[in-house]
Amino acid sequence: MKNSRLAKLIGIGILVIGMSGSVFGQQHTENKADQTLRGSGRVNPSTLGMEFDLPLGSYSGRGINVPIGLSYSSKVWRMDSIGSFPIPVSGGPPRCVNVNEARFGENSASGWTTSMQEAYIEYTGYDSRFNGVGYAVSNEIGCIPEGGNNGDPGATYIKRIQIHLQSGESHEFRMDDTPVAFSNQSITPTHPDYDANWNGWYYAVDGSNLRYFEDRTNNVYKLHLPDGSYYEFGTKAPNSNYNFKTIRTATKFYDRNGNFTTYHEPTTLFPNGYWTDTLGRNLSVPLPRKAPDVTGIQDYLMTGMSGGNPITYRFHWKKLKGEDAANSGLTNFNQTPQYTASNNSPPGMFAQPPRSEITLFRTTWHAWVVDTYTIENVPAIFNPILLTAIELPNGQIYRFSYNIYGEIDKIIYPTGGKEIFIHDKVPPLTYPAIGSALNNQANRGVTNRKVFENDNAIPLETNYNAEYVSSNGFQIGYKVTTNNPDLTRTERIVNQGKRNINNQTNGDWGFDKVIAGMAYDE
Repeated sequence: MKNSRLAKLIGIGILVIGMSGSVFGQQHTENKADQTLRGSGRVNPSTLGMEFDLPLGSYSGRGINVPIGLSYSSKVWRMDSIGSFPIPVSGGPPRCVNVNEARFGENSASGWTTSMQEAYIEYTGYDSRFNGVGYAVSNEIGCIPEGGNNGDPGATYIKRIQIHLQSGESHEFRMDDTPVAFSNQSITPTHPDYDANWNGWYYAVDGSNLRYFEDRTNNVYKLHLPDGSYYEFGTKAPNSNYNFKTIRTATKFYDRNGNFTTYHEPTTLFPNGYWTDTLGRNLSVPLPRKAPDVTGIQDYLMTGMSGGNPITYRFHWKKLKGEDAANSGLTNFNQTPQYTASNNSPPGMFAQPPRSEITLFRTTWHAWVVDTYTIENVPAIFNPILLTAIELPNGQIYRFSYNIYGEIDKIIYPTGGKEIFIHDKVPPLTYPAIGSALNNQANRGVTNRKVFENDNAIPLETNYNAEYVSSNGFQIGYKVTTNNPDLTRTERIVNQGKRNINNQTNGDWGFDKVIAGMAYDE
């Protein structure tokens, strides 16, 4: 990753919505800066996520070269708000509480992605509904946010989208900042009048000079880049294949001279999809959008890379904990995988108390009065399938092992060197909503890193810490402190996201500061 990318990734649509005090600040964390910002080092200097990149090769083409590489980010968790639910209160009206589900490895193979994956548009405005004063709309009867409109079709939306590029960049685009009201109950996301409302020009809010044009009447969906190149996106209606989000995928990329590459959906021969480059070669995508359903070894052939002969990479996939240590991804096989959440049903008259087992994420519980509720719809021990080794064509191997959260905490290099990481909960760039501290359990980062030249070497150890910075009682920033192996210390102060405070007046329609994560002092 280049350092310049950090400046490009700041226009992130962060859906962090304040609600009335009785509803405890329902918070949507999709596209949050903590999950989307990428850095240039092993540990991201703004989010403390661990990042790893491995180039596999590059195909030279006519005007367009196709690099092939893999990337990993330990920012694999977030809390997804699924609404507000009423719970009974003795001697008073029901109390509304937030209910969340922890999401793991969205739009990735358990944290792994590839530069060959197609770009896609996420219709943030489709999936984010607000009432007339900018608070999130609840779908539950009895939980009405500030201003009303719980699930009422008269709610508002913003014409905003998020575009995710192959390079890992994410950009937010808006047609404007004006809330649009649903005029009547017949207008839904599948209604023609609703579709027509999305036609027009969208502009990136992060200063990248990207522009997107959509005309559903004439099937035009085009992203214009500043150098004259552009992406074309598919004409199929937006779907919800990826994490129940409304998306549209790219089909072609053109450079400014008219050369183009074409993306094709998965086939039997190319199970992860493939690209046709400017020379007519079919180039397969190395990784799927999500982790495979079964363990085993996946061979990835890159044709024409060595005198016309294919070279082979081998990807080893194992469960977090298999039947023995050799078939597991756990660094410490003696650890026991856990449930994701302590509850398997929303609160209410018939909800069960939290299960007694230790879980990854918690729920507060005070005699049926709950601040924030974390559930899992399908109760099961968290035991994902993970990429545990990458075998190079020359037989050398990168090995990866994980903690019980499914985060890489150990890398062994072909040279014999290794890195060990400790991950823990860290404060998010966006200050938590009132009463929603549990939403931020899933914001995790590296707190300690050890680098070993070999098994017998004394490690180079780095410690990390993140905290909010205050002045005269007001928060003014977010400080990341790095204590280096040479005993020097770096303090990096970055811009926070918008503080989500329930002011009982107006919400924010999910908008955040576009400079969230950018450093202003070091």
